[in-house]
Amino acid sequence: MIIVLFLLSNFLTGASAVFEKDLTKITIKKDHHWEVTKEIVLHIISYRGREKFGNLMERYNKEEAKVEVLTAKTISPEGRSFDVEKKAIGDLSTVEALLAPKYTKSRMKTIAFSRVEDGARIIFKIRKVGRKKRKFFCGRKVFQKDEPVIHSELDITSPIPLYFYTIGPVTIDSTVDKRRNFYHYRFSCDSLPRVKEEPARVDIDEISPRVYFSSFTNWSEVADWLREKFYSAVKAKGDLARKAMELTSNLGRKEKIEKIYDLVTRDWRDVPLTIKEAGFEPTPTEEVYRQRYGDNKDKCLLLISMLRAVGINAYPGYVARELIKGLPSLEYFDHMVAVVDLPSGQLFLDPSIPEQVKIKAGIHSILNGFNQGFPLLPDLTGRYVLIVTLDTFKFAKISNPIPADFTSKLSFDISIDSSGAISASLNASLTGIPAIRIRSIYKDKTQPERKIKLEEVLSRIKTGTKLLDWQIENLNEPRKKVTISAKFYSPDYGVIEGNRMRISLFPWLCLDDFSSYFSVDQREYTLDAISPRCYRYRFMISLPKGYQPYYLPDSLTESDSLITLRIITHSSSNSVTIVKEIEFKKRFYSSEEYSHLFELWSQFYRPETNLIIVKRD
Repeated sequence: MIIVLFLLSNFLTGASAVFEKDLTKITIKKDHHWEVTKEIVLHIISYRGREKFGNLMERYNKEEAKVEVLTAKTISPEGRSFDVEKKAIGDLSTVEALLAPKYTKSRMKTIAFSRVEDGARIIFKIRKVGRKKRKFFCGRKVFQKDEPVIHSELDITSPIPLYFYTIGPVTIDSTVDKRRNFYHYRFSCDSLPRVKEEPARVDIDEISPRVYFSSFTNWSEVADWLREKFYSAVKAKGDLARKAMELTSNLGRKEKIEKIYDLVTRDWRDVPLTIKEAGFEPTPTEEVYRQRYGDNKDKCLLLISMLRAVGINAYPGYVARELIKGLPSLEYFDHMVAVVDLPSGQLFLDPSIPEQVKIKAGIHSILNGFNQGFPLLPDLTGRYVLIVTLDTFKFAKISNPIPADFTSKLSFDISIDSSGAISASLNASLTGIPAIRIRSIYKDKTQPERKIKLEEVLSRIKTGTKLLDWQIENLNEPRKKVTISAKFYSPDYGVIEGNRMRISLFPWLCLDDFSSYFSVDQREYTLDAISPRCYRYRFMISLPKGYQPYYLPDSLTESDSLITLRIITHSSSNSVTIVKEIEFKKRFYSSEEYSHLFELWSQFYRPETNLIIVKRD
């Protein structure tokens, strides 16, 4: 009856399924063994829900827990029950673990439900049982999802007191009581609408009501736990030490850091597992050095060990996506950087790129081991990091003291003849996200393959565009800008109408096309622009003899604390120069700020700003 009432309301507008129940129960035993039971009841509304939830998966670490499927069945719209067959329940290695045998402890329990159709219900209940006792306990429950939720609940039974912090736009109901020497905690939310899809939206975890829990009483306990795990694996000796000293012989401190950073970033393959997926305990340094691959924490371990081998003190820095200093916990940390002390602060070095950021930036590299970033991915700037040294700890806000130029530049020199054909040269200097994206596309390709890819890019200018000459540099130099130079020819590019010729400006090519950010006129959630960055696009067009500028885009300058949008137009009797510039001055923009950005973008990206018309005398 409840679900019928919801189906008749606007609560489910745009939904493909609805979570009738989403229950998590955590039991901590007196001996500090533990288990987690999850129960989900899903009502399928449309074929999209069938495709989305017909297979459910639960990730786990097989060294830390075993997973049992207690219930898995489909209830048809008529009320008939169909249990999932045993052969439809799998226990698989994750894709990341398949790429690197050392990480086969990362597993995935999969369930393929049968007879899933509109109006059916899926019932799923699993139990995860810990294999080892834990001294401390911490975690998080996120209540809202990308489909509506009728009831979501977290129940914890514990012999020790836990501490909590709730966040969110709605009230989280909570009760606490103590019975028979056990604490019982309950948190719940009801009638949560779905988190709607929006281009470049922040993650659901940052939108949803959520509760953090922890048994840590202070940050010293957290730091001690991390210190024991990390430094027991650090070994600044043997082959890796000899390699580090050989590589940096007779170099200064700054050059030593750069050489070792380049080596680890370039020559050790990335395994895209987060700390939460792979655990906080690193692989011993010698193994990472020998295997030539590692997840984020293992590559940081190697980088720190090699720096220490040449006399440079470096420490692990645990990066928090969200940090509540009043609730000490491990749950906030999803990434690691290496930290080196400088006279003026700290240098933060990231030898890998978080997989989540790759996806947001349009970089799909899980199968090619791509690991080329910058000394610090701009996405991390501004986040808090817990720095754990051998005898103390401290919090810092990540910044990069190395002067950062976030401006990527594309320059076109174009000569157009009276038939509308163009001969042009391209010169690009790319940093930050564009450089990372270009490296992901071209780095592991042969020269013929790179040429084909570049021809595909130029075909966006006009079908039939011919690449005449080209060069791409610094693909394997992570601290340098990627540079691209090319010469090309495109017949019939200008459109001739009587004594006039229309010339369209080229698309953004190697840079982001920000139009996807602005494909909606208003937002409900925060826009995530990934990082501050600036793009500069310059056209210098030599006109055919006898032609004069007739229509040029109006110059435009809009600049404030959020964004800069600029169009600069200059013309002479035989040439036209147009410069376009866009700068995002921060990473996150609220829905209110987005309204202002959208208004400015609408002026900047009008069709007439991408067109010039020249006229024959």
